[in-house]
Amino acid sequence: MSVRMILLDRDDRMLLLPNTVFDKMLSNPESHPVRQFAGQCVRCAEVIVELKNRRPVRIVRVAYPLLRFSPQGVLDKARIEQEMVATLSETLFGSHPQDEAVSGVVDATNRFTIRGGRWQPGVDVTRAIYDAAMGKTGIRRLRRG
Repeated sequence: MSVRMILLDRDDRMLLLPNTVFDKMLSNPESHPVRQFAGQCVRCAEVIVELKNRRPVRIVRVAYPLLRFSPQGVLDKARIEQEMVATLSETLFGSHPQDEAVSGVVDATNRFTIRGGRWQPGVDVTRAIYDAAMGKTGIRRLRRG
């Protein structure tokens, strides 16, 4: 398996975010800014690809997170962590119908957090992402700085 992080700029141009760079951005965001995305909310496709003999054979899973950057181009790691916790909590525990029945209040906090951290591409962009992840089309690597 291989994870491919594909970023889409405002003009739908795709950039491959190498996993090593993304790991550095997560571990020490201030030391690894991406100035071209300063102040932006950037669409991302996180694609898990099955490999056979180091060649992509099929796409296993695709998620479409949004990555937020500060005015200095620093990745908002806290927001990513908040969305991960909300996703895990919603997956493991969901809502509590008993509590909601007693209080009359539905707690949709996690669902709103998750929804605010995702996007959904159209058909053409989806096809382009799949083609790039499978190596059918070229894709530029992100240059930091």
